[in-house]
Amino acid sequence: MIFNTLTIKNFFSIDNITLPLDTNDLTLILGENRDGEGMDSNGSGKSSIVEAFVWGLYGTTIKGVKADEVINIVNNEPAEVTITFTDNGNNYVVTRRREFGKSDLLITCNDLILNRGTATRNQELLEEILGMDLDSFLNSVIFCHNYANVFTQGGDAQRKEILEKILGLEIFSHCYEEVKKEYDEINKQYAIINSNILQLQSKSDLIIKDIERINTTIEERKKEFENKKKEISYQIKEKEEEVEKYSKILENLNSELDKVNNEIQQYDLESKKQSEQIKNKLKEANAKYAEFQSTKKIIQIKIEKLQNSIDKLADQYLGKPCPTCGKIIEEKDLTKVLASSTRDLEIELGKLEETKKNVEELEIFLKQLEEEEKKYDFSQLETLLRKRGDLLKEIGNYKSLHSASFNALSTLISHKNELNLEDELQKLQEWKEEKEEELKENKNKLQQLLQEREDKEKRYKILEFWKSGFSKSGIQSWIINSYINFLNQRINEYIEALGFTGMEVCFVPTTSQKKNMEIDKLNLEIIVDGNSMSYNSCSSGEKRRIDIAVLFAIQDLIRSRKSKEVNVFFYDEIFDTLDDNGCENLISLLKEIHQDSTVFVISHNNALKQYFDDTLLIVKDGGLSNLAIS
Repeated sequence: MIFNTLTIKNFFSIDNITLPLDTNDLTLILGENRDGEGMDSNGSGKSSIVEAFVWGLYGTTIKGVKADEVINIVNNEPAEVTITFTDNGNNYVVTRRREFGKSDLLITCNDLILNRGTATRNQELLEEILGMDLDSFLNSVIFCHNYANVFTQGGDAQRKEILEKILGLEIFSHCYEEVKKEYDEINKQYAIINSNILQLQSKSDLIIKDIERINTTIEERKKEFENKKKEISYQIKEKEEEVEKYSKILENLNSELDKVNNEIQQYDLESKKQSEQIKNKLKEANAKYAEFQSTKKIIQIKIEKLQNSIDKLADQYLGKPCPTCGKIIEEKDLTKVLASSTRDLEIELGKLEETKKNVEELEIFLKQLEEEEKKYDFSQLETLLRKRGDLLKEIGNYKSLHSASFNALSTLISHKNELNLEDELQKLQEWKEEKEEELKENKNKLQQLLQEREDKEKRYKILEFWKSGFSKSGIQSWIINSYINFLNQRINEYIEALGFTGMEVCFVPTTSQKKNMEIDKLNLEIIVDGNSMSYNSCSSGEKRRIDIAVLFAIQDLIRSRKSKEVNVFFYDEIFDTLDDNGCENLISLLKEIHQDSTVFVISHNNALKQYFDDTLLIVKDGGLSNLAIS
């Protein structure tokens, strides 16, 4: 890749400068600042040429200033950098422009615009054409006093990052991220699978417990059923014995009743008839007797009334004057008056005597009947009848007991016959089968998950291998370490070429443990005359020689790795702190290394002119820097 021209307008202090980049010579760039007394070349705009070259290609500065700060404040016009170069027979023009708050990038190839639309995509396109990113470009093309010691003084991570970009190890970082993405996803999936396995195992354990409980329930119900059957059978037996007992009692009672009935039937029916006749006679006689007694009472009442009447008349009339004649009534006179009443009294007294006689006769007759009745003793019959009544009552009671026991027996038998464990056992068995089917499904799912986990574990191990391999401590570290010898060899060759015969500079890969992780490091070791020393303990001249040697070695490494070679190199203040011998050695190296390239060396040392093919003078006047040929 051949850079042809660099045109800078309104960039920092630069007004308008165009540099040819394809001269293939060693050019010294000096500066003169006419705006500040005693400033000499400082602030003249020399380094702005390098900054413009970097900004034109990558849209940033080595200083890292804000976007609008690149605009020249004197002209107050948009900053613009145009770079032309040729690659593979194609002519490219890159123009980057910045006005306040807005940036533009235009890329053309053979007068055709290549822009992709967005600023990011346009920058990506430009870097694809250049074949290097910013860090690779800075390490291979630019030596800047602000950037020269990045590799030597930078940390391990920064050194490795630079080497990774130089060696094109980004692909491994990309692979690492892709593998890590899948690795992390596998981890998540593995965790989910493990969780599902645990859930299924827990669920299976619960199902097994359910099945065990069902089996236990089945056995318990069978035992309960058998015990229930036994209990009912025992109760049936008791009731059967009770029914049999009552049956025997009833049988005995009925037998006894039959005997009593037979005894009752054995009595003479004729005797019973005569006894009944006597009873009837007694009944009639008693009725007649009652009639005579009633008549007797009536006659006695009449007699009593007649007697009272006679007595009343005697009291009323005896010794008293007659109401008719006035004569005192004497007893003889009263007899005539009472004759009628006396006669009635005598009649009634006769009736009374006759009734008394009849009563006496009837009493004698009754006595005779009673005596006759006594001949027919029915006390035994009555006893038998009472016994029969008692027997019938007892038979009724036992019939009730027998009926109750029989009914209870029938109920028990019916209950026993109704006992059916099959339906319940069938339901339990169906439930058990459902659980067993569920357990089977769980086991199948579990087996699938276990297989899936096993597959994930296998994939995890593979990804773990590649993750480790693609990591910075893996293949990247191995590749970097494989180039360390090359880098160290070149560094020490340049150290010797720069006049340091007793110094050895090496970057040494080491490992350390941090949080159970192995960390690769890249340490800088400096040995002078057999003694180890740090970079900071070196003199300014030694540091500068080390920085230059490292830069040249890195450029060699880049050239060995990159298919594209550039023809332009910028060295800003590279001769600072070097003595005359060091300057001469460095000039020889530059001419040797860059035989077919254009090399720009920015310096404030006018004494270096003698070593260069050309000299450019940057003059700043009135806040504007322009090019003047010295």
